[in-house]
Amino acid sequence: MKKLWIALCLLTFVPATGSAQVENTLIGPGFESGGFGAPVIKMGDMYGRFSVLLGGRGGWVINRTLMIGGGGYGLVSSIWGDVYDQYDRPGQLRFGYGGLDMELMIRDTDMVHLTLQGLIGGGGVGWRFDPVHPMTWDAVFVAEPGANLELNVLPFMRITAGATYRWVQDVQLLGLTNEDMSGWTGTLMFKFGRWGNPPPRRMRD
Repeated sequence: MKKLWIALCLLTFVPATGSAQVENTLIGPGFESGGFGAPVIKMGDMYGRFSVLLGGRGGWVINRTLMIGGGGYGLVSSIWGDVYDQYDRPGQLRFGYGGLDMELMIRDTDMVHLTLQGLIGGGGVGWRFDPVHPMTWDAVFVAEPGANLELNVLPFMRITAGATYRWVQDVQLLGLTNEDMSGWTGTLMFKFGRWGNPPPRRMRD
């Protein structure tokens, strides 16, 4: 009976040890690390007008799956509002924002694959009436989720196109509302970097 108990204990211990050896963890023997930077073009609706924003994003890539970094964008279109100063000069809309940027990459090694991204942060919106006097600014909260299709062009370059929704809150500026500054945008970006560990060097003969 004693030998039987010893055999049962050994059979229980061996599978448990084997499973521990193949356990998958975020950081382990197969851990990969990289990073990228990307200029970004955004086009969509703002204040009921067509708008273009330029900016950039980038960060640390973990296991070819998760990017953690930051991003920032600024309005470059000339959008004139229905707001006037004491000299009847219309105000030109100014807007910029940025914050923590994260991205989930699905089947990253496929030539064409899906990514899901999200930014949360803040910015400022204002009216400029002339180039001499300072602008009237208001701080706002911004959250921007989105989805993209990504094309692996070269080992160090990718082209990504998609759509985001810019959700802006706390707008308290004359002639503007949260809805004026919120809206859908089409996004185009060009990523440059390294998404995983470099390939091993070939040994010379």
